Amino acid sequence: MLYLPRSFGLCYTVYATQVALRLARLLGDKLYPTTSIIRTEDHIPDITAISSTVIPLVLSLEHSPVSAFTEAFSGADSVVFSAGTGGKGGRDRTRTVDYEGALKVFDAIEAVPLAGTKPHLLHVS
Repeated sequence: MLYLPRSFGLCYTVYATQVALRLARLLGDKLYPTTSIIRTEDHIPDITAISSTVIPLVLSLEHSPVSAFTEAFSGADSVVFSAGTGGKGGRDRTRTVDYEGALKVFDAIEAVPLAGTKPHLLHVS
């Protein structure tokens, strides 16, 4: 998942997907401040290796509350959702991450306070 703050930064929940890493690299190369939402601290080296403008943020689509995503998305222009299990972990985990995780992101965007503009959503599947 990616989000672009008003200053045109970017954030994504990646679970180390190749699509999200490539997009972060492209934006990082253009020196856009980028925040990468990742599932575990194990992915931090992958993220920090992309660019000095890419900052990791640990949140889990499976375990973090909607409010944590709402806080992360507040002030964002866009959210790019590119997370998924890739069929790993069985039917239950695929439903939790791919379906319920997407709903969690949708709910988080809806919960962004009306004082600012709600972020746009791009869902990559």
